[in-house]
Amino acid sequence: MRRPHPLHDNVLTRMLALTVGVATALGCGPNVGEETAAETEDDTEIVDQTQQGIIPGSAVTQTYRLIGVPPGATLVNQQVNCPAGSVVVGGGYLAPGNTRVYTSVMSGNGWSVSLQNLSNIHTYTLNLVAQCLSGTNATSGVAAPTTVILPAGGQGCVPLAGCAAGKVLVSGGYTAPSSFRASQSQLNGDGVWRVCGWNENSGSSITVFTYPVCLSGVTGSAKREITSATIPAGSDVRVDSWPCAGSWLLGSGGHYNPMRSVYTRGSTRSFQDPTRWSSHFVNLTALPVTANIITSCLDLWQ
Repeated sequence: MRRPHPLHDNVLTRMLALTVGVATALGCGPNVGEETAAETEDDTEIVDQTQQGIIPGSAVTQTYRLIGVPPGATLVNQQVNCPAGSVVVGGGYLAPGNTRVYTSVMSGNGWSVSLQNLSNIHTYTLNLVAQCLSGTNATSGVAAPTTVILPAGGQGCVPLAGCAAGKVLVSGGYTAPSSFRASQSQLNGDGVWRVCGWNENSGSSITVFTYPVCLSGVTGSAKREITSATIPAGSDVRVDSWPCAGSWLLGSGGHYNPMRSVYTRGSTRSFQDPTRWSSHFVNLTALPVTANIITSCLDLWQ
C-alpha cells in the first residue's frame, strides 16, 4: 500500500530538522560521518532495539558494526553477524559522504557490503547493520540468484527473484562490480525481490546478481508497505517509513530512487523506532523529486 509521507505536509520544516542531524545521520545510533585519518575498523558488534512478534518469545533485533574507510580505499565483503540463537532476515547500511556501496547481501548468518571511498581526502565511517530474528524455529538462506548484464554506462533491472514453495521471502540483496549504483532494492508487489541500477563504468559492461533471503521452519508472509516522500532540491536527508502495524515484525526494507541524480547512501532500520525503516536520500537535481521507502513487514507462525 502506498501512503504519502508526512513530509508532504510541511516539507521544508521537516527537512531542515532532518538535515541538522546529518553528522549523526541516524540520530540515536552511532555517530556517522567524516572521521580523522587515524580512525580504523571497529569490530564491536552491538545488539539493540528488540521488537516482539506474534510467536511467543520471538523478536527482531538490529546488530550494527562501525568500519572506518580510509581515503581512496575499496573495502570488500565487510560483514556484521547476528548473535547466536538468531537468524539473519535482512540488513542494510549507512555509507555517508563520497562513497559507493556496490554489494549489499546476506552472507552466512549476517549481512555483508562492499564499498568504495571515492574521496582522496576524507576517511568515512560505514555503519553496517543486520536484522536478526530470534525465538523461532526458523532458518534463513539465500535462493538461487537472478542476473542481468548492464551495458557500459547503461541501466536496467535484474529479473525478479523469489523463494521456493514453502519458504517465506523476507528480504533480498545484490552483488555487483564497483561501478554499480543501485536505484532500487525492494520487495516487489508480486512478492519477489527487485533490484535495478546503473553501471557508472562508461567503458565496460557488468553483471549484477540479485539474491532473495528466504525463511524455512515457519509459515507466514511478508507484507510490502510503501512510504512516498518528497526530497527537496539539492538536499541530503534521512526519511523514515510508516511503521509496521500490530504484531507484524519489521524484517527488512528497501528503497526506490527515480533517477540517477537521486541516490541512496543509507538503508537501515530506524534507530528511533524499530517498527520503521530509514532511507537516506541525496537529491543532486534542482527540483524536488519523489522517492519511496519500502518496508518488509513479517507475519510469522510456527
